[in-house]
Amino acid sequence: MENNISDNRNYIKKMSIFLGGIAFILIILFVMVIYVSTPASPQSYNSKIQTDTLIYDDLNRIKLLNSDLYQIEKLLEHLENDNKIKNKKIEYFLSNYQGIIQNINKIKESIDNNPNYNKELKKYFGQIVEDIQKSFKITSARLDQIPIASPLDLNHNTLFIVSKFGMRNHPINHTMKMHAGIDLRAKVGSHILATASGRVIKNGTRGGYGYSCEIQHKYGYSTVYAHMVRTTVAKGQWVNKGDEIGFVGSTGLSQGSHLHYEVRRDNKPVNPVSYFFEGMSGEEYGKWIK
Repeated sequence: MENNISDNRNYIKKMSIFLGGIAFILIILFVMVIYVSTPASPQSYNSKIQTDTLIYDDLNRIKLLNSDLYQIEKLLEHLENDNKIKNKKIEYFLSNYQGIIQNINKIKESIDNNPNYNKELKKYFGQIVEDIQKSFKITSARLDQIPIASPLDLNHNTLFIVSKFGMRNHPINHTMKMHAGIDLRAKVGSHILATASGRVIKNGTRGGYGYSCEIQHKYGYSTVYAHMVRTTVAKGQWVNKGDEIGFVGSTGLSQGSHLHYEVRRDNKPVNPVSYFFEGMSGEEYGKWIK
């Protein structure tokens, strides 16, 4: 799967050129249909005007989809190559990622259900939609290997940080020490989810971390989940994004039930808060990062 994603790394960029060419062909085809053909009746003339509107509406949707895919591609490149994430890029992602799915479905519905489209137009538009869907599938597969999701089920948990990332006075040792992750409040037994697809490289009891699990992802990312009551995976196991990997507990050096969660880039800890944005609205993300 990783090889397929790597092979298609530049697909979306190529799509920009391809879609531009297709749009040009469609416009020429449209001119031929509308202006070369002579309408046989007022009803036929009105039908052509309606087709005119539909074509331009769908072309505009396609242009917006192409722009959205390009912006998401830029965010992916940022995530794959840089430790620092710009909030504006994430906000764009949050406002447009789900919109892509909705717009694809709208275009498909317009093409499939409107009788004013001739066979040539349906063929061209249908091919564009298929290519956009392919691009989106590749994008989604790449996103699945970057830890941008929550390690706790957002449907059953409210994310609340009880200890932030950075230097702190250790609550048990009472010494200043680097806190390499964040502590999230959660009840004992709460489900812990893999925030990205990857392979389990460490699993089991690990000193002050208690029962813990570490997963290696693509692009140098890894994630750590600690103080579990128990894990449900094995070392060497491949897990998919969203899979259950264990349950919240208070093992190791812990004063109460919570999840200690880390995101690492090339084995260096980075603030996990910046990476929590999938599944949130722009407003929720804005509150979360403050």
